[in-house]
Amino acid sequence: MIAARTMLVGSPQRSLALMTAAFGLGQVIGPVAAGYGFELTGSFYLPTLAAAAALCISAVLDGFLCPKVSLSPSGSERARSSRSLTSLE
Repeated sequence: MIAARTMLVGSPQRSLALMTAAFGLGQVIGPVAAGYGFELTGSFYLPTLAAAAALCISAVLDGFLCPKVSLSPSGSERARSSRSLTSLE
């Protein structure tokens, strides 16, 4: 969560909306593409390989395009998170 906050560009609502839209798009396109792949080959082997390749490509792109972030919180981040936890009590 800390890394996500440091990488946040713009409002959190916009980021959440983009992630939700991307997830929904994948939920629509994935089964359709897998169905076409099954129709062409008679098995789900090719669609599964395509999904794995897409995942690997996105991981590589993420490694190159996203900024490097330290996962250990800074002092101000620790103070802020501890305040938010105590405010809930």
